[in-house]
Amino acid sequence: MFNATHEAMAKAEGFVLQMKQAKNLRQFEDAWKDYLGALQRTWNKLGSEAKKIARVHAGTPAAAQVGPALKAISRTINDDPLLNYLKHARDSDEHTVEPITTNVGATLTVTAIQRPVHVRGILVVGDQLVPDADGPLSTAFSPARMILLQVLDKRGRRTDVPTTHLGKPVSYEDVVAVAQLGLEFCKSSAARVEALLA
Repeated sequence: MFNATHEAMAKAEGFVLQMKQAKNLRQFEDAWKDYLGALQRTWNKLGSEAKKIARVHAGTPAAAQVGPALKAISRTINDDPLLNYLKHARDSDEHTVEPITTNVGATLTVTAIQRPVHVRGILVVGDQLVPDADGPLSTAFSPARMILLQVLDKRGRRTDVPTTHLGKPVSYEDVVAVAQLGLEFCKSSAARVEALLA
């Protein structure tokens, strides 16, 4: 019944998978931007298909509930920091030349367990970075990654990076998690509207 909605949603889900499997930051960024477009298309298709089906079933209690349900979803998208960010990030990418992401370089953090420690250098052993030191160390490696930026839409309005979604904290530095949360809300919203018209 909601074929176009499900098709757009499947594309958004595919782009999340591409983000997870990206071999480099360019592939990751391309998949992120494609995801934003597919997510927006999903919202558009859900609204269009729900209204069309509701017209066919005009006069029924279920059809009367479609408009309020779509308005509630739209209100949540506008009020929720993460969902609102996704909408404005897509608009910014589509209609401006402003960046919506930035890359953060890889880091290696070396901490002395017992002080003082003299570090003579870093050795590459196989695929590991190993400190050459005269005492115990702990190391933590963070690979290069992409994080979200505040976005500017075509009307000059700024939207901050999301720090919450439906009242729960989120990290704008975990772009895949942000995408998955947007997709989960989209799926649950579509299921809610479809259930009204089933």
